[in-house]
Amino acid sequence: MEEWTEWLQVAEHDIEVAVKTLGINEPDVCAFYCHQAIEKAFKALLLQTTERFPSIHNLDELARLTNAPLRIAKLCAELNPVYIESRYIVEQHETTIEAREALGHARAIMKWIKTKLPSSMN
Repeated sequence: MEEWTEWLQVAEHDIEVAVKTLGINEPDVCAFYCHQAIEKAFKALLLQTTERFPSIHNLDELARLTNAPLRIAKLCAELNPVYIESRYIVEQHETTIEAREALGHARAIMKWIKTKLPSSMN
């Protein structure tokens, strides 16, 4: 198995975790896992296309590095603050509505990323 496929599998697992945590009323955790999933999916794409990725967490920058279209970049810009808030603010204030929105963004970004990968993984 190529390294990028492992990253993509972990990203898909993170989406599953996000769904489960939303289901048990943990919107902060859901939003965090949405960000993690997309970060890993972008890194899978970069590994597949360039065989490397930078050691960063910024979805805006990862979107730029993968030449993501504007609609995907906008979703990344909305999802990006979740990581910063989860890492540096003690008390989270994500609501269930915000977490559902983050999950929708993550699914849309993941769908786009998968279109850029070999068809055997779509």
